[in-house]
Amino acid sequence: MTLRCIPRPLFPAVLVAVATVSACSPGANYAGSTSTTLESVTSSPTSPTTAGPTTTTEPTTTTLSPKEIEAAVRAVHTRFMTELFNRDERVDGPEVVLPLTDELTTGAQLARIREDIARELASGERLVGPGYDSNIIDVLIEGDHASVLDCSRDNGELYSAEGELITPAATIFKTRETRLVRVDDVWLVEDFVSGRGVECDPDA
Repeated sequence: MTLRCIPRPLFPAVLVAVATVSACSPGANYAGSTSTTLESVTSSPTSPTTAGPTTTTEPTTTTLSPKEIEAAVRAVHTRFMTELFNRDERVDGPEVVLPLTDELTTGAQLARIREDIARELASGERLVGPGYDSNIIDVLIEGDHASVLDCSRDNGELYSAEGELITPAATIFKTRETRLVRVDDVWLVEDFVSGRGVECDPDA
């Protein structure tokens, strides 16, 4: 089943522009889909002292609505854009992001962040910032895959081992795409497309 959430005519066109850029550091087309249902099974055991047939409860199936699925996708995207990038590595070190990275990401994005941490530990460079200023433009959900198009500003700054500012925070907003996958009914960020995104206006 394919769910289209908040259809926006401009989403495919903008997505094509964003997809041509390279994935960012700090931080695929989709194939396949599965059911959006969650199942839980409960049963009442037969009493050892009571004769008679065993009573059981039939499996119950809860189907999430398109709005509930979209809400879950949006929540993970927002935590990734804000909480994960909200840190001062000069104080806490690059490893401070590992627990939340393991909670929110998977695949290529998880590997990329771990590589960035190793690079920073070797170079002495440190990231500092309150996270992205994130504004969701559109959400596309296809089975167990989702894409969030976002108009965001990168508030992160990069400092050298000597404490000098190497890269200041951005002053403009750009389109960025977050790609998510559902694993065991949990949405995780598997890729974050950023870099030379198209400039955008969050109030447009």
